[in-house]
This record gives sequence, structure tokens and C-alpha cells, in this order.
Amino acid sequence: MATFRTNVLRNGEWVTETVSIQTILKAKPAQGPRRTEQTETPVCGLLTRTMADSQMVKSVLPVRLRSPHHNDVAFIGHRSVQIREFQSNGQFRDILFRRFPHNIRNACVVGSFDIPDGVDDLNPAMDIETPVKMEDQDVHSSPPSGSTSQLPPQLLALAMENADVVFLWIGPGVDGGRPEFYSSTQFLFRRPPQFLNGNFGAHMAVDPSSRYMALSSYHGLFAVGELESLANFTQPQDENTVEIVKSWRLRSVQGVIQSLTFLYPRPEDKDHIILLLIVVNHGKSRMVIYEWTLGDDLATVFAEEKRGHRLPVENQMPQLLIPLTVGSAFIAISPEQVAVCTECLHGPPRFDTLELEAPPKSPNYYGTGKPLWTAWDRPYRLPRYLKGKDCLYLAREDGIVVYIEVDEDHALERSTFIDAFKCNISSAFAYLFDQYADVLVLGSDNGTGSVWKIPPRDHPLRIGTLPSGAPTLDFATTDSPSSGEKAPDSFGTSIAPSTDGQLRAPDRIFAASGHGLTGCITEYRHGLRADIGLELELEEGLKQAWLLNFSNTHGRYDLLWTTPTRSKVWQLPDDFSELTDPEPDQVLYDLSSPTLAVAQVNGVTVQVTTASITLFKNEAQSRTDEWTRLSFDKLLPDQPQVSVSDAYVTDDWITVSTHVGPQFRIYSFKFYGTAVVSQIQFDVPGDVTSLHHSQNLGIIVGLWKDGRPYLLIRAPTTETDTQDTEEIDITERLVTSAGFTGYRDGVPLKAIGSIASVNNAIFLGTRGGELIHISKEWKGTTMAYYQQLGLTAVNVTAARHSQTVRPRVLVSCDQVSIEVQLDEHGPNGSVHDLAKYRVMPVNAGDLGAPLPLVEYSVAIDIPCASEGFTPILMLAGSSAIIAELHQEPGPAHRYITIGKTPVKTFFSPNLRCLVVGVNEEGNKSTLMFMDPDTGKDIGRPIHKAGTPVQYIVGLGKPDDRIYGLAEWEYKKNNGTWRYLLVGTKQGQLIIVSTEKEPLNGDHPPLIKYWTRFKKNCDGPVYSVIGHEESVIYCVDQVLHWDVLDPVEKKLKPRKVFDLGSLALELHISETKLLALTWDDSLQMIDPALDDVIENSATLEFHDPRNVVPTSSMQIGSNVFLVADKDRGVAGLWQWSRTPGTHNWAEFRVLFEGTLPVSIRKFRRGRTRPTWEQGAWNAPKYGRLISTPNDAEILGIAMDGTMYHFTLLDQHALRLLRFIVNLYNLRGKRDEEKLLHAEPNLGYTEPSHVDGDLLKTLLDAEVLQELINTEELLARFKSLLDKLDGGIHTAEWMGEGTADQYFELGYNVLVYYLRQVY
Repeated sequence: MATFRTNVLRNGEWVTETVSIQTILKAKPAQGPRRTEQTETPVCGLLTRTMADSQMVKSVLPVRLRSPHHNDVAFIGHRSVQIREFQSNGQFRDILFRRFPHNIRNACVVGSFDIPDGVDDLNPAMDIETPVKMEDQDVHSSPPSGSTSQLPPQLLALAMENADVVFLWIGPGVDGGRPEFYSSTQFLFRRPPQFLNGNFGAHMAVDPSSRYMALSSYHGLFAVGELESLANFTQPQDENTVEIVKSWRLRSVQGVIQSLTFLYPRPEDKDHIILLLIVVNHGKSRMVIYEWTLGDDLATVFAEEKRGHRLPVENQMPQLLIPLTVGSAFIAISPEQVAVCTECLHGPPRFDTLELEAPPKSPNYYGTGKPLWTAWDRPYRLPRYLKGKDCLYLAREDGIVVYIEVDEDHALERSTFIDAFKCNISSAFAYLFDQYADVLVLGSDNGTGSVWKIPPRDHPLRIGTLPSGAPTLDFATTDSPSSGEKAPDSFGTSIAPSTDGQLRAPDRIFAASGHGLTGCITEYRHGLRADIGLELELEEGLKQAWLLNFSNTHGRYDLLWTTPTRSKVWQLPDDFSELTDPEPDQVLYDLSSPTLAVAQVNGVTVQVTTASITLFKNEAQSRTDEWTRLSFDKLLPDQPQVSVSDAYVTDDWITVSTHVGPQFRIYSFKFYGTAVVSQIQFDVPGDVTSLHHSQNLGIIVGLWKDGRPYLLIRAPTTETDTQDTEEIDITERLVTSAGFTGYRDGVPLKAIGSIASVNNAIFLGTRGGELIHISKEWKGTTMAYYQQLGLTAVNVTAARHSQTVRPRVLVSCDQVSIEVQLDEHGPNGSVHDLAKYRVMPVNAGDLGAPLPLVEYSVAIDIPCASEGFTPILMLAGSSAIIAELHQEPGPAHRYITIGKTPVKTFFSPNLRCLVVGVNEEGNKSTLMFMDPDTGKDIGRPIHKAGTPVQYIVGLGKPDDRIYGLAEWEYKKNNGTWRYLLVGTKQGQLIIVSTEKEPLNGDHPPLIKYWTRFKKNCDGPVYSVIGHEESVIYCVDQVLHWDVLDPVEKKLKPRKVFDLGSLALELHISETKLLALTWDDSLQMIDPALDDVIENSATLEFHDPRNVVPTSSMQIGSNVFLVADKDRGVAGLWQWSRTPGTHNWAEFRVLFEGTLPVSIRKFRRGRTRPTWEQGAWNAPKYGRLISTPNDAEILGIAMDGTMYHFTLLDQHALRLLRFIVNLYNLRGKRDEEKLLHAEPNLGYTEPSHVDGDLLKTLLDAEVLQELINTEELLARFKSLLDKLDGGIHTAEWMGEGTADQYFELGYNVLVYYLRQVY
């Protein structure tokens, strides 16, 4: 009987069924559709925040933004500006960072800076202290009032995507100390459509006198602005914006403006302004010049369009225009020729070819034609040397750099090939001033860049590395989904985060980028960067180490360390050039016993071991000098066989804990010079587990008694025995302290193993991985706060930063070093927070090296090569590391060069490695198995028979590419087998088997892999996934659902479905298949597995929006996150329908938002550090759980920007939108609009909250300034009252003060805006 599939009307809905001819003939007319019940769309919001900024650099501009003495360099990204200072030691120092809400189209420097002849040093000590500061938006639009200093010699001008021109400079902050960005935003009086389509600022130039600026789009329209002389400016006395641009003049031309620049006038005619444009019309290039004199009316100058002169054929479409300082000439670099153009002001121009000394293309080039010249810069030369000539550096995209000199007759006087640098060179190329050598910055858009010194008559010397600027193609986290995980529903109520108290190592984040030799895997890391300066191999079993400063007396440092059985010392000269073992007669320390404490106090070095106290003057060279050693047997004659377990040295007191049997006693010895002059002692109840002595607080003793930790604080020491002593039960104090302390009642605490104090703050590290903060006199009492940092013992030492008063300590736990900062903000410092940042030791010479496993860290007293840094000493295994610790957190990414082009990657929990699809030379596709710790490829391709091969069957073909890559758990008959699935451009569907080899010492096990099954398809396999015993893959536009037959060893077709366009991604949601298609975005398909007919699969839901998608992720059992190429992100809801119906339906849009960049890939990961896990990350303040185990939602853009996504309930959405809207409308102050229209205040995206803006408000602490009326405060209170059903304000019973509500508001912002990795 003939049957076929058709659409029929059932119960008022169109459904697809298999029917026969007889059924069609017997069918009765259908009844009209019945009204169906509509499910109400819930309210849900999305908070997005930038977690990692793009490392791409569009341009590098040396610019004196602070003063003539600061060698500042601006690194211009797509949406951010990083100001760094190039220091005399060849290193960069971070000054300021600013992220903008709009993309930056172009940038240039306004103002000139002349280095005088005979200069000795332009980099003296800093005029003002300049710690790193993060700014996201305009908090200040002008310098602070009362300032009379002039503007810096140069400004940075940025052409923004929204047609604004922003002028930036740096000045002292409001408090007169911390530097801040100041800006003046200018815009054209009338913005033509050509300037608003994203091309405005495509070309940008400033004339040599810095009195005129020109900008253009590609569409035949340019603008020239007349600038005020910077010499006329002093910083204003009020808050009015500085007006840099006096006036603008627009001019249109017929054709496309390919380039523009200003030419140099003759030295005797400095007021002569010359603007050069290259205009392309009908495929031909012509050169147009506008001339005028400084002060002329621009309306007259640009009243008529000039025709210009057609360029010769060989000079058409120049890539670069380089104005020369001699003779108003310029160099035009085109694909076919490098030529100098003269006589361009009078009559037809003349082009003379320049023969450059440049080699053919280098291995860094991957194009088919000639490599292009991409950038240039002009180095500093003495004025007397530059008389009658010009000097230039030219950079080519394949890493070639050439130095040229052109004389006053425009002849090539010199052409010198510098080097073929092993990196691709983008437009981010710059020369930096240095006293003794040229310094070149080579930015790359295809891998990591570099910084080189070019000394005279010597080979280039690499002095630095720049982050990778290559596009990101894919990324992965090391998340390992648990078996049986169930996705939460739309609102996070079906699953709660794990409350078993178990900590886990945070997931790591890896991104694939680069091409060919510069291909790399980037591990995203965030924290306090510690630049490694020296790494010393000592011995196994290190417990502690001290670096003692004798540079003023002996020109050296002593590195003293201790093991469980003895001590050891080595000497280093003050330049740290070599490590020596001192002669026995020069050793003044007790090395026969383990060292407990060491300090240098008032010119005396004190060492306390388990056996003795040693004191000697820093000038002493032998034991015959001022040197004393006192054994405890002699010091404590009343305690024979005494054991000394802890010690601490502070100022003029040496404090030790002793015990004979179970009785512990504290002794404190006062010393003067090298003599002990007095002592006090007292018994303590319980076992002493740690000891500390503070001049402010007194003797602090960690005790263990009755199975719980106690803290005994004895008032500051005097020589009398009458002392005030306070004993604190830590567990009880945590339970009774007001507010959230982080401690869960009933969790037993471990013994206190270390103590540190800063001011009145006490930090305790327990032997169970806990950090406890005791705040003395906090609101008139003693408060306690608790944090679980890890599982191993916490070692706490004080950290010093010269430019901050915020209390800080260094903590070591779980082989990780952490800096903990006491952060007090909000109204009257009422919001208390312990900010914690992981210390990231980084070796600038090897950015691909893994982090050392740090077991101990301490601040040390040595000169720092860079200001604003803290020198620290770390112990990692058998090594000692000396590094400079940055003051502010930031990216500390790891770049693992793989020498191939990575295109796809994911983390395999089974293999514990990154599986990477790569292209080798000749575009041959293959697989890599990269160990995330070592960065090495541990994969070994073999044939089925076990013999090694270069490529497995199906891979290694020229001009191929891996499109689909996934892991498959094949389940059948209660058995599970794991395979890899690979889909290629040439239509290969490959099932790969893997096998781990046995462990080989400390090296990761190798992984053998081979082709188990292979299927040739009729087109490219764009995506592939595995599910139980099936393989689902997309070939061209057709979705295939095959089943693996292990007997016949081949894939058997089961279902086929025509998608209408290729599928970028495939996912399984319970029994449904999700396909993210190119033309129709997200589609939900019912495969109808119970139906034996091959084409019985049906479409159930599809995206109603007309977008081109890039990635998707399921964030609930019926909510899906979709990103698109237009920078959009949306939440689609699968609403409930009548069971059993199969009609087409549209997802409902829960929320929509627009980001500054387009998301390329979504991933989930439990990336939060251990101290952010558990109770500290429990859902509250309206946050909705969106993934199993409450994992984070991360998204990465092609430029490397990483975003974090958080779902909000309606009350959190309204609160956060209310705050954002207050800021956006802060200049309008429309009370009615502010009070009654949130979250929708006329914005097109009311369900989206910009977390970057909230972070700016939090850092500036401006809630009180925004909410400054009784009506706004009342609305703010009502919104907070509704969070989580009102549990946060219930105890106030409607009587909460403004300060209490503002404190709660800041806590909400802190909760949502924490770093998640």
C-alpha cells in the first residue's frame, strides 16, 4: 500500500503524519481550529560582563601622556587602551587601563615632543606615584578643580565607532596622588550617514604642527578639524569639558578614500599645511592635495573639490603613505613598487623607485603572493644627524624589518636589512626611545609579538614578549560533567549546588589561536602577575627560606633556608649574578638545627633555631666580631630537655614557645644589640600550634585544646608580668559574629598553623586549608570571618606594598600562592570583603611554561627594578624563586606554541588532555593530544596493527580541515566504549580509538590512537556528535542519524532530515536533537526513533529571529542561549505544548542583548577558585542556577575577549536595571522616568544588564551620588526588599537606614561582579 508524509490538521494544529491513499480518500473536511491555552512567558534577565579583555593590539603609539619625563606607550586594542611605561631596564610597567563601550576605529598622537641634543636621561624618578588602575567608563571628564599644571606635551586621540573623537591624557587623581585618565569627547556638528556606518575614522592623521586633524570614512567623505594649541591649555578650574577642536569642516569627494596623511612643509614655512588624499574612482587611484596656511578659513579651503593627479600604473593602490621630513615628499609603498614621490605640490608628481635591501618571503608567510609592507615608524636621531635626511624603519608582514635613510635629494642613502624576526608583524609596530639603542615593538595578529633592542653594530636582542593577537577559533574548559547530571529548569529550581563541602580544583580555560609556526594554545589565567627574575635549585624538603640583605655592608645577600633536620645558607652578590657557598669561617648562622625565625632588626641579624638564638651585627664578618649564640639549655636552665617549637622576632623582642611534656610555656626575650637583656614568661592552657608577636596587638598564640582551636592575645609586651590577656574561642566567635562570616555551624576547624598581622587585622591559617580573619575593634568588638582556601595547611606571611595602605598578606595553600587584601568600601567602610588573588609566577622568557607549585611565599627586602612592585621569595619543590609581584590583578595568560594551526579543541575527561584538531604544512589535518600541564603532544598515531604512522587513516590529506570534533561514549548492552568522532572538509567521518600507555615516571602517559571506522560522505561533514549507540552528523545540509553495527563494523543509516542549511553545532537535549543551522538558527528536532521510516524526523521548534548564529548552549531543561554574528545574544524558551503534537512552533525569546563583540563559542566550566566555591557561591540576590552543578557560562569572541553570563530573576533584573538606568540618565534627572519605568526605560534591551558598567559604578562607589533623593531612595529600598523574598531586609522590619540599604546594595554588586576564574 502506498504511503507518504504530509501535513494534516489535528485538534486545530498542523501535524506531520504518515498516511495512505485510502486515508486521504476517506478523510472528512477538518473542523476549524480550537483556541489553545497559551503559556505565559516568564520574566528572566541576563547579566553579561567582560572577564578577559582581548589581547589584540591594533597599534602601538609612544606618547608622553603624563610629562616629558615619562616614556609612556599606548597599546590600542579594539575596545581598550593600555598605557604602559617603557623603563630604562627594558621592561614595561603597567600604568592605566581603560575599556570603552564602543569599538576604537583608529588612534593617533596629538602634540609633539622634541628630545633635545645631548640628552642624558629622560626617565628620572617618577614625578607622581602611578599604580595600575582599571577604568571602564568616563567617571571624570576633566581634571580635578584647583589644579594649575599644564596639559602633558601630547594627547592620545581616538576615533570611536559611534563617530566620537576622544582625546585622552593622564593627570593626578582627585586626591592628588593616584593618576587617572582624563578625556575630552568631540563630535561633528552634523554626523552624515557615512560617518555613522562604522567606517568613520577608517583613516586618521594629524599634521606635523598638531594644529589640524583629518578623518575620513571609505565613502568619499572626510573631515578636517582645527585644533587648539596645547600650549594654550592649563587644566580647568571647574568640571567643564576641555575643548580641543575649535571647528570641523566636511568635504566630499567622488570615489573611495583609500588613504590620507599630512605632508611636512619646508623648514622655513612651518605654517604651511599640506593634506594628501589617495582617492580611488572607477578602479583608478589619484592623488589629491589641499594646501592652506595656519589660521585660514577652512570653509574657503575646502569650498571646491580638487581633481588631483592620476597615479602611475605601478603605484596604484598604495598600501602605505610615509611622509618624509625633507622636501614635502612622501614614500608610496604599493604591491609592485616602493617609490618616493616628489614635486607633488607643483604639477604632475614624480615617482622614483627605491631598491630596498630585503630578502624574499620568510617561513612566517603563508600567503600566495608577495608579502606586504604593513607598518613603519621614525626613530629618534640627534638633530645634527638628521640635517638633510630622514630615517625610517619599515616592517613587513612576514617578520622582515629594514632600516632606510633618505637624503634631501630624496635618494636612498642607506638601506639595511635588520633581521627576519620569527613572528608575523601587524600594524602594531613602533619605535621606542632608549638612551643606548633603538627599541622596536613588533605586534602580531598571528601569534605572540616581541620587543627587541637594536644595538649599534650588533645583533638584535630580544627583551620582551607581547601577548598573542591571533584570532581565537575555539576554546575549551577542563570541566568534567558528572554522570547522571540533570539540567536545571528555566529558573534554576530543579537543582541546587553541591553542599557536601567538597572542594575541587577550578577548571582551566584553553583557547586555540594562531596560524602555522605561530599557532598556539592560550591558557586564560587571571591574578597578580609575579615576574620571575631568578630561579635557584636548592634541595628537596624545603620548609622556609629567608633572603637577608647585607648589600650596604658586604655587597651581598644571604639566602638561608631550612629543612626538617638542618639549615643551609648561600650567598649572592648584590647584582644576583652568581650563587656561592660561603667559607666555613664566614658562616655566622646555626646550620646544625632547623631554623624557626629570622629577622634583621636595627642593624642586627637574629636567627632562632630549635636549639639556639644567634645574634650578630650586620657588619660582622666572622664570629670574632659582634656575634652571640645562646643555646636554650643555657637560656632556660629551669627547663631541662626543653623543646622549642615556634618562634617569632619583632623589633627588639624574640618570642618562642617551649614545652616539657604536655605543658607549653611562652618566653619573650628583649635584646639590645647582640645581648639579651631581659625576659618574660607565662604558661598557656593547651598546645601551642603557632606563634606571632605584634607591636600593636602583643603576643598572639594559636592554641589547640578540647578538640578545637583558640587564639590567645596578650597585650603589648612590657617587662612587667601584669598583662591583659584575651582568649578567643574561634569556633564560637565565628558562630556569634554578626552577618555572614562564611562559616557553616558544625564544621570542625583544624588547628591554627600560622599567624600574621597587619595593623589591627589578624590572619590565621589552619592546617585544614582555612583562612580566618580576626578584626580587632571592628565596630567596637572583635569580629571573625572564615574562608576555605583549600585542603592543605595554610601558611600566612605579611606582604608589603609601598603604594597602598590596604592590609595584605601572602597565603600558600594547595601549592598555590595567594595574596589576600582587606577591602573596606561602601558607606563609611561598612562593606567588608577579603579580596583574594592568585599569584601567577611568570617567566617572560618562556610564556608557555606551567605555573610552579608554590609551597611557601614571603615578601623580601631587596631593591625592585620597577616601581610599584613587591619583591617576593617563593619555594616550589626544590627551587627558590625571586620575583617581582605586581600590585593590581590582571591577565597572566600562558601561551603554548604548537607550531601548527589549531582549528577545533575540547577537553576529554577520560583522556585528561586537550584534543586539538590542527592543520600542518600543506593544510594536512591531524590530531594533537596536549597534556594541559606540560603543554606537550602526548598523542601517537598508529595503524590498526600497532605500527607507528604519521597520520591515521582518513587524515593527513592536503587541503583538508577538521570541521567536527567530539567525544562519544558508545553504550550498548550495558557496556561503554569511548571513541573520538572527526568530520572533515573532504567528507570523511572517522571514528577514532584511543589507548593510554602505562605511566612512565613523572611524565604523562602517551596516548595511542588509530582509526576504528571510517565513512566516506558526499560532502563536508560540518558537525558531529555521538549519543548512546548512534552517531549524528551533518553532511552539507542533511542531518544523518546512524547506528554503529559492531558485527559488520560499519555505520548503518537510521534517520535523515533536511535542515535546509548546514549545521554549525549539534546537541542532544533529552530525547530531542538541537541543530544550530546557518540560515535558520536553532532548530529542535524530534528524531522519532520509534518510527522505522527513515525520514520520519520532524521539526518541533525553531528560532523566530532572522539572525546568523555562531554558537548555542542549553542553560536549562527548556532554555537555550544563542549568539549571532551581529553581536547579539538571546535566551530562547521551549514553552509547553499539548503532548503528542508535532506541529512547528517558535521558541519564545526570554531576553536579548547586544555585546561589543560577537561570541564565537559558549562553554560551561566550574572555574571559580576554591575560596569562591560552596557557600560563597550559593545562589542568592536573585541569581538563577543555569547549568548542572551551577557551572559558569562563558563565551569567547574571535578577538579573544571572554564574557561571563549570569541569569537573573525578575527582582534582580529590576534592581540592576534601575541602577544602570540611573547612570545612563544621570544628566536628565527625570524623576518620573527614573522611578516608574524600570526595567524598561525606552531601551530596546530591557532584559540585558551591562555588568561592565556596574563594575565601574562599584569601583567608583557612586551609588549614593546616583540615588540622591528621597523618592529614588524609597524605590531603591523597595527593590532590595523584594530580593529572595525579602530575607535580606526582613530583620530591619521596615526600619532599615539608608546606610544599611546602601551596604546591601554594594554587597549585591560585589556578589555579581566577582572574578570567576
